[in-house]
Amino acid sequence: AVCAADCGRDKAVCLCSQTENGLSVRALMTILTYSKTLAWFRGKAEVALEDVRQLIPWILHEKLQQNPTSPFFDQAGKEAFRLDRIAWLRKAFDLA
Repeated sequence: AVCAADCGRDKAVCLCSQTENGLSVRALMTILTYSKTLAWFRGKAEVALEDVRQLIPWILHEKLQQNPTSPFFDQAGKEAFRLDRIAWLRKAFDLA
C-alpha cells in the first residue's frame, strides 16, 4: 500500500516497487553465514562482494516476493525478469 501511494520516487527505477515484502533478520544472517563459508571454500581470508552477489539469488529465491505489477518489469528488455527470478534477484542486487 505504501509503494502504491504517490511517494515521489520513480517506480520504474526504485527497488521498493519491485518487491512485496522485505528481508528478515534470519535471511540476512543466512546471507552472512553462507558468504563467509563460500569465501572459506574458495581459500580467501575475507568475503568479497562477488561472493555475496552469487549467493543472494539462491538464498532469497523463496523469501523475497516479486511484485509483478511493478513498472520496472514493463520496461523494454526487462520483461523476462518476471519469469527468471534468479536473474531478477541478481539484477536487483546490482542496482542496489
